[in-house]
Amino acid sequence: MENKPNDKKDEYKLIELIKVICTKHKRRYGYRRVVAELRIKYQLNNNHKRISRIMAEK
Repeated sequence: MENKPNDKKDEYKLIELIKVICTKHKRRYGYRRVVAELRIKYQLNNNHKRISRIMAEK
């Protein structure tokens, strides 16, 4: 079984949302709080490892 490649538009949207959340909270939020805010406010369910990786890159 192969994994489907992620849509680039969705990836860029997710990165932008993470940037917005981090700047809004002055980079005080770790990946756990970011994941929780994405789930609650934006109804996005993403793996915490993916969010952590994106935050580490940016």
